Amino acid sequence: MFKKALSLIIAVMMMASVAVVGASAAETEAEATAAANTIYFQVPDDWNNYKSIFCHVWAIDGSGSWPAWQSKAEKCKDEGNKLFSYDLSKTKNEIDPAKGVGYAVIFSANTGIQTYNALMSAECIGDTLYCTGNLLENPEDDAKKAIEATWKNHTDKKFGPEKKIASSGSVVGTALPEGSTDATLLATYIVQYLGDTTKTDKLPSLMKELNVTPEDVYAESAKRLDDNGDEKAEEKKAEIKKLLGVKDAPATPNNNNNNNKPANNDNNKKPSSNNNPTSGDTTNNGTATGESDTALFIMAGLMILAAGVMFAARKRDN
Repeated sequence: MFKKALSLIIAVMMMASVAVVGASAAETEAEATAAANTIYFQVPDDWNNYKSIFCHVWAIDGSGSWPAWQSKAEKCKDEGNKLFSYDLSKTKNEIDPAKGVGYAVIFSANTGIQTYNALMSAECIGDTLYCTGNLLENPEDDAKKAIEATWKNHTDKKFGPEKKIASSGSVVGTALPEGSTDATLLATYIVQYLGDTTKTDKLPSLMKELNVTPEDVYAESAKRLDDNGDEKAEEKKAEIKKLLGVKDAPATPNNNNNNNKPANNDNNKKPSSNNNPTSGDTTNNGTATGESDTALFIMAGLMILAAGVMFAARKRDN
């Protein structure tokens, strides 16, 4: 009886140990998965009296369905020493490496304070966003300021504070989304504020600052109007062209009327009978027909003469 009880206890202990090992492995795998999708935020010392930190992520092109602002799915994990982490898998979206710099992120506190838009890609996973201490003009409201934030390990202009033209006409930020240029940036500004002279009067200085040409900006503006299906697209294009000083390309003058007329040569209308460029009616070897007939007559005469000599020689022998 004792042996049976002991065997049962050992079996239960073995099953429990297997369950513990399985749970530990699953936990380790979950932690590894989270680490592979985590970004971090170092809260500045001057952010006071906050209870929670949130991470708001979205795709620049508007694709995907992302968590609502400061919802439970956006809540960050406190790692200690004012460092917070956020598992991007909580957004229910994959940060697609093929999109490049196609995403933006804002960290905020429950007190209402927040960072300015920072651009990111899959390369930024595992990196930490921090506040530089600089205040930027809020692109949407020039009466407000935005807290500049950038990545610790991605310091080039490809990442970090999103480059925009503020409503006041000032350029803020340094990073452009994938596929965007300074010309598309200015085109967005023109289309948005077309008709507002307080904004469009700044175009010359903005083109100089961004180092773009009027032609490139017009092309991007026209494309934007067409893509938006604007009913007054042509009217607005004309106005933008005037604002930028873009002129229509002049028609190429043609002072030689003969360039538009076919050559007066009947042979041009006839297909060539061979690949020989020599003009005239020729045979395939290039010999004229009259010369060929003369040669035949000479050959026939020589043959007749030879036959006559042979006949004479045979008669002599006899």
